[in-house]
Amino acid sequence: MRKRIQTRGSSSTSSHVLRNPASTMTITTSVSSRAATPAATTAAQAPPPPPKSGNCNSSSTDDDDDHDDDNDYDDDRDVITPPPRAALSGSAKPSASKTPSPQPTGSPDSSGRTPPSPPPTRASRITSYDSEQQQQQILREKDQRIAALERELDSLSHNESERAAFWQVQHSNLHQQFLRTDTELRQLRAEHDLCAAEREELRQDWDAARRDLAARECEIVDLRGQVRGLKEWLANSTRSAYGGGGDVPTDNVFADGFSRLYNGLQNWVISNFRRTKLDLSRADADILEELSSLAPTYEDLAKDAKLPLLQSLVSKILVEMVFDSYFVGLSNDHAKQFSRMEALMGSFVEDPELVNQWRASTLTILSRNASEKMQEGTAIQTNAIIARINRLLSGITADQFTAATGAATAQNTTLRGPSPAPLDPAARETLLRQLITTAIDLARQLSVQRALFRVFLPTATAANADQQTIFNPARMEDVGGLLDEDALAAGPAVRCAIFPGVVKRGDENGGNLQQYENVICKARVLCYHPED
Repeated sequence: MRKRIQTRGSSSTSSHVLRNPASTMTITTSVSSRAATPAATTAAQAPPPPPKSGNCNSSSTDDDDDHDDDNDYDDDRDVITPPPRAALSGSAKPSASKTPSPQPTGSPDSSGRTPPSPPPTRASRITSYDSEQQQQQILREKDQRIAALERELDSLSHNESERAAFWQVQHSNLHQQFLRTDTELRQLRAEHDLCAAEREELRQDWDAARRDLAARECEIVDLRGQVRGLKEWLANSTRSAYGGGGDVPTDNVFADGFSRLYNGLQNWVISNFRRTKLDLSRADADILEELSSLAPTYEDLAKDAKLPLLQSLVSKILVEMVFDSYFVGLSNDHAKQFSRMEALMGSFVEDPELVNQWRASTLTILSRNASEKMQEGTAIQTNAIIARINRLLSGITADQFTAATGAATAQNTTLRGPSPAPLDPAARETLLRQLITTAIDLARQLSVQRALFRVFLPTATAANADQQTIFNPARMEDVGGLLDEDALAAGPAVRCAIFPGVVKRGDENGGNLQQYENVICKARVLCYHPED
């Protein structure tokens, strides 16, 4: 890259061009200054020395530029006007008389021509050459610095272009992302406005629904009050029509009644047969057959479970003759007629709740208004139960009163002191009659309820029987006390059923027979021990 540094002077100056490898410098000198400084003129006319390669640090391009500068320098030297011949020949020796007066340098002579400047000396040429070399060196350094700066500028320009392209791409990407985000934001704002409108609409609907619900609740409360009043009126009307009434007894009432019956029966057996020995050899065929039907395991129980066996026999008789009766006090014919009538009602009415209500109402009328007429039947049935129990127990035991009296007399001499005297047959029968009366009252209370109550007594089986009655903890209670919870959970076989249990089906109105089933009282049983 070439640059010209041009020094401008006056209009009457002539220009001399001086070139170097990196730039071109124009040195302007005037004719007057050339006349005033002959050394400078001499230095300009002197041929420049050949360029030194040791002082040049540039490339081949710089060498070509130096060669061109030398040619330009030679051309400039040829342009300089040589001094007059007379001044150079020195043949003319003016005399002292003819020596003209000195004129100032640069002033024209008589002919009007400006005399040439004296030729430069060798020292002036050397000085001029050194100054030119210094200037050329300075120019080369500047050119080198300019070239380095240009290269750095090119590198920076390239880097700047790359950065500009990179940031342009980033700007484009960010702008596109901004456009997408702005679009999404607008969509979300539109959705938000739509959701806000829907929420406001739903809130209005919710308020309207709450108002409707409050109105419906008030209406439901009113209807419930009306239904409650109608039920009370119907109940009062029914009780008035059937001769009185009362509240429906709870399940705990029946549970307490059966618990008292169990305790009374247990005390009666212990008080009368604790010291009595069983003698199965005295029993006739009818008694043995009845024993087999009532307690299939009587032979095994007679060895080590005398009291549970006797209590089981009495309980079984009470279940068959009291709790399984249609209604205690009715004759067999009347009981069968009522039973057939109930079956007939069930065939006409599909809802079992209505049939249960009819049965409860009918039996309530009988128990309250026909109790006197049923007293005779009740007494007959009570006497039959007592006779059966006495006949059965007397057939397998010795003379209870005589044996018990002798045992008590012998016991008076022991260190343990006197034992309570056994009851006589009359007292024993009186207590048994009270137990039977209690059982009849419980049976009648169960019969007049709209729900179905069933009194059950598990069937005892032998230890080696094919089909054994397995202990059910939900319906049975082991009174032996020899088995822990793990053994009972394993399901041992039932050895003896001591007292019946009660199961209730349906609600207080006699409906929902399949949905509701509650165990009012668990059956008391005696289970086999694992060693047995």
